[in-house]
Amino acid sequence: TSDCALELRCAGSQYSRGNIKITGTHYSRVVLDSSATSNALLSVPIRANYLAFDGVVFDANSKANYAVNASVEYCPYMTVRKSTFRGGIVAAFRAATYVSTFSDTIFSNSKVGVQIVGVGSNIITSINFTSCYALSCEDIGYDLGLMTYSNLTSCACDAAKLAYYFSSARGVVMTACGAERVGKLIHVHTYRGMQINGFYSLAGGGTAEAPTEHMIEFGAGFGGVVSGINIEKPKQYIYKLGSTGSSYGFEGITVLDDSISR
Repeated sequence: TSDCALELRCAGSQYSRGNIKITGTHYSRVVLDSSATSNALLSVPIRANYLAFDGVVFDANSKANYAVNASVEYCPYMTVRKSTFRGGIVAAFRAATYVSTFSDTIFSNSKVGVQIVGVGSNIITSINFTSCYALSCEDIGYDLGLMTYSNLTSCACDAAKLAYYFSSARGVVMTACGAERVGKLIHVHTYRGMQINGFYSLAGGGTAEAPTEHMIEFGAGFGGVVSGINIEKPKQYIYKLGSTGSSYGFEGITVLDDSISR
């Protein structure tokens, strides 16, 4: 097992180095073809500010844990657009970042589509996902860590056990997102202000032998707001929405319409 196929290094202090843009023409493709298993097709082992991916395809080809791994140090102010990351054994794309934007990007054919984490147990802030797509992920489409004041807009997930997972959501909004052919839609482990506005699901749920207990699950917390949930042609599930964590009697989820009714 080798560490990586490509490694990105930047000169200068941790506060000045960066401004590297990886740009492709007509979705230029980088595919890992190796007999050995690597940690990452592209590894960013240091802090790199303003790292950008534009119009590229990074395919780990199931030969590396990640197509891109930029989670050793924070890589803030990241911009990812019109790109594809696929074929990671663990995840297609993993980054520790804040104040970053992901748009028109595909994360596919991996155990997890995209993982956004903090360094250590720190939070991640001001993350914007717009029109992104997690496709054919064995476990989770979007695996999001201690997320604060962030949003997902018009994002999609097809073919996963769980579409969207939030380890913690504080001041987070999902608007006009959806999922198809997934076992479970959303799991918010803990929350302090989490809104889900206009969510569409097609052919989601479990089996007759193992139905999904909660299609949308809120754990411990308060300040949850839900509206506009549309679950079409579902498979087997017990509840559309559940509150499963203890906040010592202060749990609070407000449903603004009748979309959760049976």
